[in-house]
Amino acid sequence: MKDNNKVLMKNIEIKSTDGKGCFSGFASVFNIVDDHNDAILSGAFLKTISDNSEIKLLWQHDHTQPIGLIRSMRESENGLYIEGELLLDVAKAQEAYALIKNNVVNSLSIGYEVLDYYYEDGVRFIKELRLWEVSVVTFPANRSAQILHVKSDSEEALNNSLARAIEVLELE
Repeated sequence: MKDNNKVLMKNIEIKSTDGKGCFSGFASVFNIVDDHNDAILSGAFLKTISDNSEIKLLWQHDHTQPIGLIRSMRESENGLYIEGELLLDVAKAQEAYALIKNNVVNSLSIGYEVLDYYYEDGVRFIKELRLWEVSVVTFPANRSAQILHVKSDSEEALNNSLARAIEVLELE
């Protein structure tokens, strides 16, 4: 019997990255009633994270436009924090990177399936969900879901990222 693992490993090439195209931020912020009258509760992402699911990084929720990778995600006390990397060999990712660096687009949004919830005063409180994708978007449903940092050569972009991070923290 042939050892397929050896054959596969032989073809993998590991490349180092200078960090260009890397970003971080909150894909979702807890306890915020979004534009769809949903509020995601702390703990809602734990199963998705523990399942080690492959979450897609998309442009504007368009499944035909993947633009990168989710390198890590975790629940913090504030929400779902992600670190992603835009694949700059992809034309749409290059466009997204330019828009993010210039603070034209700076929001994140999630695509998911609701697994457990309850309603109160017309708001759906989501206790558990299955996360499918995170998107870089122009208009997020949860307006606190923001890109907080993007690897950039620009001092101005870094200052803009820090200012956005302070704004998000002040909303909590």
